[in-house]
Amino acid sequence: MLVDYEHKVSWKVDTDRLYCKSSADYNVERFDCALVHMSDTEVMICRLVQIFVYFTGDQKFALALVQPMASNVAQRGDAELALCRVREKPRRESMVIAARSIIRGVVTVPDRERDGEYTVMDGLDTDQFLRMMPVFPTRDMEMV
Repeated sequence: MLVDYEHKVSWKVDTDRLYCKSSADYNVERFDCALVHMSDTEVMICRLVQIFVYFTGDQKFALALVQPMASNVAQRGDAELALCRVREKPRRESMVIAARSIIRGVVTVPDRERDGEYTVMDGLDTDQFLRMMPVFPTRDMEMV
């Protein structure tokens, strides 16, 4: 899935390529994370589970099944390193959203010691860093 978004710093349109697939041929799964508009004031990090199109009459709607991630996860030492962590919520809490509510992709790295926990790599580009501020409002910006 391709997601176009306007970069918060350069104002140029950029494109993220997001994947959600399971390949039995190579035993490879890839389910990317994305930043999603949940309401006018709330954004959330979610893992893409499935993308599909719903047809009704002459209209089509792109939908996505997403697994929400909790953003209030902190481990000892995270504040000193200004790390942002997320934890997968149970699969039963997955929800269907309009694909157009996906803002952009989010790079996460799995925690090897804690199953279902990830570190958000928000320092990769300034746009992702700025968009993570509402998701992690308690992060001390003086430390960054």
